[in-house]
Amino acid sequence: MGARFTAETGRRSGQSMVELLVAIVVILVLCAGLLEVTSITRIHTDRLVEARRKAGRASLLDVEPPRPAGVEPGYIADWQTGPSPSDTGDGKRMTMDDSYTDASAAGFDAAIVEKAVGTPEGWSVMDEVPVNRIRGLRNTFAPSDLFGLVYAESKEDIDLRSPEYSLVYRLLYRPEDGHMEVKSDAWMTWTRGIY
Repeated sequence: MGARFTAETGRRSGQSMVELLVAIVVILVLCAGLLEVTSITRIHTDRLVEARRKAGRASLLDVEPPRPAGVEPGYIADWQTGPSPSDTGDGKRMTMDDSYTDASAAGFDAAIVEKAVGTPEGWSVMDEVPVNRIRGLRNTFAPSDLFGLVYAESKEDIDLRSPEYSLVYRLLYRPEDGHMEVKSDAWMTWTRGIY
């Protein structure tokens, strides 16, 4: 007995063909989107490397390079350990699954600088010390200026309407101007020209 072709098997065969075609299109869109996200991530990594290179060069100068106005490093008040290993975390401090609480310059003054002396009267003793960097940190609005930190940044503008990015732009993102700025910044310690 040979297989009989009927109208019913023809409809099932056609439905299977349409389902296969839809699945292939979805898989191709996901793959194209993944490639575009990978490309943008590569650009971000390149910008980070460039910012670190700039900061590294600036940190070796004999004169501290000027910092752009309004650019301050972030302050960290506390660090929360991520989930335990049983909750798909590593349970270790200062790793990728952790989070931190932001702080401010005023919080730095209260939490660290003011505790450098036992009592408020202790500042009169600190004022008599000839070379005293802690005294310079007290009640300053930008203590990071005294830390000797060098800042650098690197930016790149991506045209999402270019053929390389057209799929994600058309299907998902659609910014008004069709551009995305990728920016990375880096902070390094100024070595005061010791090399």
